[in-house]
Order: sequence, then C-alpha cells, then structure tokens
Amino acid sequence: DAHGRSTGLTCRRTEGSGSMESIRVSGIIPATTERVYSAWLDSTEHTSFTGGKAAEMSTEQGGKFSAFDGYISGTNTELKKNKKIVQAWRTTEFPDDAEDSRLEVVLRRRDDGTTEITILHTNIPDGLGHKFESGWVDTYLTPMRRYFTELAESEKRAAARKLQQEAQKAEREARRAEQAAERAK
Repeated sequence: DAHGRSTGLTCRRTEGSGSMESIRVSGIIPATTERVYSAWLDSTEHTSFTGGKAAEMSTEQGGKFSAFDGYISGTNTELKKNKKIVQAWRTTEFPDDAEDSRLEVVLRRRDDGTTEITILHTNIPDGLGHKFESGWVDTYLTPMRRYFTELAESEKRAAARKLQQEAQKAEREARRAEQAAERAK
C-alpha cells in the first residue's frame, strides 16, 4: 500500500478481444481452501464477508445465485470442491444484450494452511472493468481477509476460554478429592 506494507493483493486488468475486458486479482486469505470454498457458496457467510448486502448462493453446479441485494446474479457453471468455482456472472449494469461474463475463482492451499485466491473475471463489457477491479479488491478480497482473521481470533478466544474452564473444573475436582481424602482420615 502507500505506506510500503504488503497487502497480499495483486491486480491486473487487460483489454480483451473486441469490446470485452478481463481482470485478474489475487490475494492471501487466512483460512483453509475448504473454509473459503464453503463460505463463498454459503448465503449467510457470503453476505457476512461482503459487508451485509444480501446474497442467495447455491452449492450446486447449474444453481442460480445472486449477491449484493440482486446487483450481481448468475449461475454456477463448474464447481471443483475446495479448488475452483466458475460462474456465469453479470450485474444490473450490464447492457441488456450483453452476454454473461465468466468468473473463475481458483483456490490454492499454501504451505502455511492459508489460501491463495485468484479471481479471473473475463468477458466483461467494455468500460466496466475498472469498476469491477476495485470491487473485487474492496468488496471481496479485503473484507474476506478481515472476516477470516476475525473468525480465527474469535475461535482462538473460544478455545482459550474452554481450556480455562476445563482447568478450573479440574482444580475444583482436585480440591474435592483432597477434601474427601481429609474427611476419610
């Protein structure tokens, strides 16, 4: 970013053939490929990680979906569990006679257990690419990183609380056992 810190995000926009544009964005998400894949296709989680605009997702190939209160809609054309999601994708801004664009989300497990996500968005009507490029970063990748980071921190706190409760229970049981042993003397 402007302060020299790595954001873990990269973007590239290219002019395609004719009047179509393509975008490739990628980033690192602090979650497993299984978690990212299931969250993308889950209506509640998709809504949560994109900032609360309603999403109706499908886990089925051929299933219809919508996101951002209907601004985005399409069909799942290919699903490779925990690896790839391909969708016919459009927004309400597409010209009526425009074909759906193609969205390919590729998930790759990294050695540290995190996920490298690459979003390849092709067949975008001319003039909309710049908007979608910033949209993928600002309304998907950046919030997803925040969502999964906060989720992991919440899970760590819950695990720490559980360990503390188990330790307190063990202490109480040890005291009771000592007291019972004292009474038995």
